[in-house]
Amino acid sequence: PTCTGLGSQLKADPTLIIPDDSLSILDGAIVAPGWNSIRSDGISRMYFEALAKKYQFSLRTPVKELPAEVRQIIFYGTKGEKLEMYYDQPRGKGVLYQAFEGVANNLERRFAETQSDASKKEIEEDIRAEVLGVENRNEPKKPEPPEIGSLI
Repeated sequence: PTCTGLGSQLKADPTLIIPDDSLSILDGAIVAPGWNSIRSDGISRMYFEALAKKYQFSLRTPVKELPAEVRQIIFYGTKGEKLEMYYDQPRGKGVLYQAFEGVANNLERRFAETQSDASKKEIEEDIRAEVLGVENRNEPKKPEPPEIGSLI
């Protein structure tokens, strides 16, 4: 469940994930755990190279100069659309076809699923409680004022 109590929900904050949008992805714009090692040959690099190819942007472009659609995809994913990711590792090389869940969605999922207090603490740095518009179910509803035309 994403709700943590009456009226609040933990959500990843894009301004904490990328605190300095004048940096490019390759220059370390993304500081979120698990995504801050983009320069290595890991899975995060594979995702971002595939995103850059599919959505035609450079990993060297400052994040603030990326199209809004690309920034949205970075945070919230490809909505199930699969990317073509190439890997060349000591264990072998090939192509993977996989959707990208987005950095914000990934942090929220990992926070909810992990049993590790250390992992929760690390991810918590990029997550904030968001107050939801939830009505108090124990409080009686206030009557709506009558419409002016209905009184005549």
